[in-house]
Amino acid sequence: DRIAEFQTVPVAKHIVAYIDHLKDKQVHADRIKTIDTRLKESAAACDFNYLRDLSPDKLQKWLAGQVKDKARNMSAAVYNGYVEAWVAFGNWLIGKRTFGKRSSMSGEKRLIANPFVGMGKRDAKADQRRKARALTERELERLLAAAK
Repeated sequence: DRIAEFQTVPVAKHIVAYIDHLKDKQVHADRIKTIDTRLKESAAACDFNYLRDLSPDKLQKWLAGQVKDKARNMSAAVYNGYVEAWVAFGNWLIGKRTFGKRSSMSGEKRLIANPFVGMGKRDAKADQRRKARALTERELERLLAAAK
């Protein structure tokens, strides 16, 4: 019965409750902001108005469009970040709570199953936009001089 009641609550309100949950867990503020932005942007773009509207197919289609969009040209790492945000949100909706490496199903259940479980990710190593490298001697000297 309780799960049925949540079906009439807009997804935007569920996202707000999820973000409050992350704040209560003391997740880093930058991470919370990124998750909040990604969930809200993609929910609006995919017309996720209510829980019944959640669809991995719609999300995947929208993400594929973002990758192909010349203006956005979304990297694999960013694509994967959207997928991870929705999978985590879906887990929260089914009552899954994590504490470090442990998890339990002790949370409030808003959905029976996570619709985003098993959603595929892209190969971030094959689509690396920035390559990490060591500083040159000159760059290191400039860094140390600036730090003084």
